[in-house]
Amino acid sequence: MLAIIIPYYKIDFFEEVLQSLANQTDKRFKVYIGDDASPDSPEEILKKFHGKFDFVYKRFEKNLGSVSLTKQWERCIKLSEDQEWLMILGDDDFLGDTVVELWYENFDLFYKKANLVRFASKMII
Repeated sequence: MLAIIIPYYKIDFFEEVLQSLANQTDKRFKVYIGDDASPDSPEEILKKFHGKFDFVYKRFEKNLGSVSLTKQWERCIKLSEDQEWLMILGDDDFLGDTVVELWYENFDLFYKKANLVRFASKMII
């Protein structure tokens, strides 16, 4: 299964991020949200998405992202335990409705041939 890792700090677009996950046509993923001691709790937003997709939320008491973004990402990745495939999704990024579906559809093209898959991105102003 695909693990989607969200290193969370900013609430500004977080509901849109979660809505893009709820809109996925293929729900074969689990989301791991690592809250980097944000001053803005996402818990009320998370309640809106309970049951719409599988997620784990962990609030860290110490902010690491301001010192080392990679250390924040690493501890968020650890939340996913030993899942083989990980996607890092920013707290201000969102996915088109078929991203997970297309990932599984094309899985045989990269499985055992690559250990990194990069998706194209588009900036919305």
